[in-house]
Amino acid sequence: MTFLEAAAAVLRGEGKPLHYREITRLAIEAGMLNTAGKTPEDTMSARLYVDIAEHGRRSAFRRDAGVISLREWGL
Repeated sequence: MTFLEAAAAVLRGEGKPLHYREITRLAIEAGMLNTAGKTPEDTMSARLYVDIAEHGRRSAFRRDAGVISLREWGL
């Protein structure tokens, strides 16, 4: 599962916006991410922000000071 897929799955499962660090923690605990990197939170943050920057309104994600929500929620 990619970082973006894991983020979407975690957010849908929790049903509320979360900080990218919490998203990463929950994804790893649930076995959605298998990473040997030392800073998976940084990778999650980068992947989310690049997706938002590259796809704008088409992105599935929205951000606010590190807190990520799904665009489908209309928040």
